[in-house]
Amino acid sequence: MSRNGKEYPRAPPPDTDTLLECELVWSRLPGTMYHGIISCLSVGGCLSLDSAMTDRERRPHLMKAYEGLVSAAFNGYQYSDEGDYAALRWVMKRGIDLRGFTVKVRGTRQSGPVLVMLMGYGPKGDLGIARYYAMRGKLEDVDEGHVGYTALTRASSEGYKDIVEALLAAGADTEKADEDGYTALMRAAIKGHIEVAEALLAAGADTEKATRLGYTALIWAAREGHIKVVKALLAAGADTEKADRQGYTALVWAVDRVLDMCRTATNIWSDACGAYVVAHSENALEEAQA
Repeated sequence: MSRNGKEYPRAPPPDTDTLLECELVWSRLPGTMYHGIISCLSVGGCLSLDSAMTDRERRPHLMKAYEGLVSAAFNGYQYSDEGDYAALRWVMKRGIDLRGFTVKVRGTRQSGPVLVMLMGYGPKGDLGIARYYAMRGKLEDVDEGHVGYTALTRASSEGYKDIVEALLAAGADTEKADEDGYTALMRAAIKGHIEVAEALLAAGADTEKATRLGYTALIWAAREGHIKVVKALLAAGADTEKADRQGYTALVWAVDRVLDMCRTATNIWSDACGAYVVAHSENALEEAQA
């Protein structure tokens, strides 16, 4: 808009070709100008510039200009798993301040499946990118599952507190179970991830949800011997009298675990004694034959 109030059409942001046509020689520009210029370029323009800038004295200034760069072009770019997430790795390496971006993995942009795949062990798995996307990306459809997991149950099972918190902030349903009937809180209880369990409890996760066999998060924690998780669940009001389909409460499972440890120790001791007796007998036999 001009001083007299007349509106003029906004000029499109310049790309690398436009700048070259204007005969701007990048190697002669002051390094302090790079940040402002590249913020106006398209992603393709920045990539072209990055490849073209080979001057050893000027290139460090360009790399410095990327750090903390806020660019609508980079935020709106559709990143994907192409080339092992090449474009996104390029952005991450240069420290660009990316926010609200999306990632397409195996043809889907839904955040739930994307995060499950990124947290997985397959060819598309990459925990570093999963964390970066969870912290900075535009998370949508977070409750959509993939290979039996929701993103929240997978992150809870693995103990990724930062991803769990990002999903909760994006509105993930704490009560949505995976295909095996486990909620995120149950997954955290099974593995003993106390910080994840506390985050889920703070978000209002239901302590009384149970699997098909009647196992609640408290029963799982007691069964697996995770005392800190048991304490957190009790503090959150978990029902100590709720039993599974066998009629066992968390207390019964806790005692059974101790007894099981005793049985294991007894078996190890008896095996050791038996081995000693056998070895001693063999030595005695060899001495008698001699």
